[in-house]
Amino acid sequence: MANAERDFIVGKVKEVIAAPSCCQELKDVAQKYLDALDTADEMAAGRLLIAELEEDVQSLDDTIVTGQCLKSRYAFMPCGLERRKG
Repeated sequence: MANAERDFIVGKVKEVIAAPSCCQELKDVAQKYLDALDTADEMAAGRLLIAELEEDVQSLDDTIVTGQCLKSRYAFMPCGLERRKG
C-alpha cells in the first residue's frame, strides 16, 4: 500500500477512535489495528477492524430508514416523544 493511502487509513481509524458516538468495542479493535501496524498481525487486525466496522457502523441510508420507522411509531410533540396509538 502506498504511504499516502496508509496515512489516510490511519487518520480515519484515529477519527473513529476519537468519535464520541463510537462504541468501546470498536475503539478497542481500532486501537489493536493501530498497534499491529508494521507487524505480522497487521492483516489480521485489519480484517477484524473491517468486520467490526461493518457490524457497528450504519450507513446514512440505513439511518434514514430507521428514522422513518421511528417516525411511523412516534409523534414528535413539544414536550417530547409520545407513542402514537395504533
